[in-house]
Amino acid sequence: MQTHSHTIRHLAGVVLLSILFTYTVSGQYRGNRHGYSRAYPGALAISFVAGSANGIALNGPMAACDCSMGGGFGLGFTGGATFDIFLNRSLTFRLQGLFEHHAVTHTRDVTFSAYDQEGVPVQVAAQRRVEAGISYAATSMHMLWNTGAGGLYFSGGAGAGFFLDGTFRDRQILKNPGVQVDQESNSVVFYDGDLDAISDPEIRASLLLGIGYNLPLSRGMTLAPEIQIDAPISSITRLDTDWRILVVRTSIALRFGI
Repeated sequence: MQTHSHTIRHLAGVVLLSILFTYTVSGQYRGNRHGYSRAYPGALAISFVAGSANGIALNGPMAACDCSMGGGFGLGFTGGATFDIFLNRSLTFRLQGLFEHHAVTHTRDVTFSAYDQEGVPVQVAAQRRVEAGISYAATSMHMLWNTGAGGLYFSGGAGAGFFLDGTFRDRQILKNPGVQVDQESNSVVFYDGDLDAISDPEIRASLLLGIGYNLPLSRGMTLAPEIQIDAPISSITRLDTDWRILVVRTSIALRFGI
């Protein structure tokens, strides 16, 4: 009888410890669903980010033809790091630093009058093509709302991109069959070189909105796919006051609690 009593007490102790352990783990998860730290405010995390930066030109530069090029599109890349400070269960303050390359191509169909080899006037169709590639050191500040729906979060903030390097190529491609600029090519290049040699790049100010999802890999580490829209406030250069590129970032962040 005494043996059964000891056994019952041992089983009761095991059950009690199991309940306490489950409650403790559950409480930690509720305290911070990302699992980096239970301390609020002041829980910290650092992320390493890599992905694409899709450029959508809202307007275009003035080419050598003294004509606005209109919109364009291009694919670039981004990479860097973020630093998060968890203010409470729902709000996080984020500092973001990126190296980023924006690429965009503008095209415009043009026609002009010319003369053939026999001196007869002809209308020539051509495509004006401007290709730009611009590198920035970008920094931004965000507020994140951790929704509580799993790892889903939304972000909003403002940032600035500091010009590092840029290229600019402006050329015209003749589209009439058999019409060539010379014996070797049907295109003429007006400029192919550094962007800052022909213009004055500005600091790129922008507003940012984003959405992401934390996928826990282990205690203190998550993988977070994220989409971020970077809407420009300022122009790329002072000479082209309406040349702005909206950037859609699609990236993956590997995040660690510290």
